[in-house]
Amino acid sequence: MKRNVVILFLLSFSLIARGNYSSDRDRMAALHYEIESLLDKQSVEEAEPYINEFITLSNEYKDPYFKAFGDFCMGHLANHQNHFKEACLQFMVAKDGLQRLHRTDDVNRLEVRIDLALGACYLSKEMYSQAFECLTDGVKLNQETVNDGHLQFYLDNNLMVLMMSTNSNNDIISLGERLLSNAQTDQNRYYAYANIGVYYFTKGDFETALHYFDTAIKYSKSPVEKATILNYRAQTYYALKNFDDAVAVCDSVLRCLDSDDRELQAKTLILRGIVLIDLDKSDSALYYIDKGIGIAREYDFLATETMGLSNKCDLLFSLRRYEDYAFAMTEYAAVNDSIYKLNDINKLRQLEAQYDLELLKIEMAQNHKMKEAENQRYRLMSGFVILVLLAVIIIVLLSLSRKNILLKNKKMQEEVLAKELDLRKREMTANALVQVKRQEMLTDMIDRLKAVAEDKNTMQSNIQSVIKTFEEYRNANTPEDFEYYFTQTHPDFYNNLTADFPRLTTNELRLCAFLRLNLTTKDIASICHISPESAMVARSRLRKKLNLVGTDEDLYSFLLKY
Repeated sequence: MKRNVVILFLLSFSLIARGNYSSDRDRMAALHYEIESLLDKQSVEEAEPYINEFITLSNEYKDPYFKAFGDFCMGHLANHQNHFKEACLQFMVAKDGLQRLHRTDDVNRLEVRIDLALGACYLSKEMYSQAFECLTDGVKLNQETVNDGHLQFYLDNNLMVLMMSTNSNNDIISLGERLLSNAQTDQNRYYAYANIGVYYFTKGDFETALHYFDTAIKYSKSPVEKATILNYRAQTYYALKNFDDAVAVCDSVLRCLDSDDRELQAKTLILRGIVLIDLDKSDSALYYIDKGIGIAREYDFLATETMGLSNKCDLLFSLRRYEDYAFAMTEYAAVNDSIYKLNDINKLRQLEAQYDLELLKIEMAQNHKMKEAENQRYRLMSGFVILVLLAVIIIVLLSLSRKNILLKNKKMQEEVLAKELDLRKREMTANALVQVKRQEMLTDMIDRLKAVAEDKNTMQSNIQSVIKTFEEYRNANTPEDFEYYFTQTHPDFYNNLTADFPRLTTNELRLCAFLRLNLTTKDIASICHISPESAMVARSRLRKKLNLVGTDEDLYSFLLKY
């Protein structure tokens, strides 16, 4: 009863644990889906509480894939907080964790996402060679395995930005066409048309650029997106010397932006001022350029401030306002020096980041080798332990087998001995019965002979009576006595023999019994009161009935089986 209660308790606990296991996995799968969706929308802050919950569950769950996805999410959080090295480290740890897993669509898709995120990190720090390597790895893996059009779009989009930033001679047009074919949302289409338009703008194909800019505006969803494209349109009109349209578009940009994007606002104000210079509206031009410089200076947009000061200097010099020009040049030189210093600092930081990342890669490679060596040692030790256990098990099994064989042999010997003892006992019992019968007969004969000796008058008739009694004893129905004594010694002989040969007659069965006792043909003939020739004929007929004709097996050996 107690054993049943324990089994029921363990079974209930197992079902509860399995239920919790399943519910945790379902929760993690739901979080996985939600986090991916939010990261695709670049809503990292909104995804953060889900990421924290996912990491907590993954630490308890101990699943390698979920662990890698958690590291990937941590990389996004670090990148969102501008912790570049920490972000790269988390992405590399996540990718390293995937290398030891069986390749499935989920594993391959996550590795493509990691390549995309790591490439974007490198691209943001102008580490173009590293960015190109990650992005191209992601493109290759995606095209060979999961073939996810959504991921392909972002990979191609970043590759296009990288190529335009490095003035690459790669076939950007075909990349742009692939970008458009994988644009599944209006947001994606906006980025695709905008980037292609910028490419044509940088190449001086302004009419084509305007076509793509106009299409990009149709898919823009926010004021900043629309204002960004309008700013490029204003620059394009300016390049085409269509100054009035350029001014009108600049005004549209400023109306869209308000205070949403201060840097774009500053750039547009300076651009409007530059256009007004060509329209011979110097005072208005100076006003807008100064206003743009002021916003750039307030928010520390050094590159935009430098652009504004450069154009201001040119305008002041053309107006022969040399004192203002000298002061503006001083400001320009100071800001330019700051930019150079900042660029130098950024380059040093970039080199430092590259050095740190190389160290991280070397450290991860060493850790990987150490883990592999540790795993190899573990496998060797496990194999050795398994071999030892197998050897012990084999020895134990052989020992038990030998013991069982000995026990079986001993049991068989005991059974044979018991049978022999039983046979000897039955033979002794039969012999005792024969002796008793013989004693009775001899006692009777002795009594008769004594009576003859005492009564001489009747001696002859008494002697004749004794002779007659001896003859009756000799001619008595001995087969019945034989059957009795034989069955006492061999109780199963007749049953076993008739089971195999049911057509044997009574006389044939008795002959089999005589042969089983290894009696000679002469002895059998004497017992049965027949001639030896008749006994031989009976033996031949018996061999035929026992299917022994044509074989070398003698009757005695054959009948020993029964």
